[in-house]
Amino acid sequence: MEDNESQHVKPMHPLPEEITRMPRNETVCQYCGISYLIHNEIKLLEEKLQAAELELDRYRELEKREEELNQQLQLTANDLSVTEKK
Repeated sequence: MEDNESQHVKPMHPLPEEITRMPRNETVCQYCGISYLIHNEIKLLEEKLQAAELELDRYRELEKREEELNQQLQLTANDLSVTEKK
C-alpha cells in the first residue's frame, strides 16, 4: 500500500450537523452495534479485501506454475544436451 493510501482522508462532504448531533442510539444498528454511517464503508472494504485475497491466491498459483515450467524447461534442456552429445 502506498503512503498516501494509508493516511487519513478527510471527507469531501462532511455530515450535516443534524446528523452529527443525533444520539448514538439513533445512528447505530441495534443488532450489530455498527454505526449506519460507516456500515457501507466497512462492506466496501470487506469486498476489496476479498478481491485482494483472491488476486493474491492467483499470483501464488502463477508463481507455482512458473516454477513448474522452469523445472520442465530445465529437464528438456538437459535431455536435448544429452541427445546432441550422442
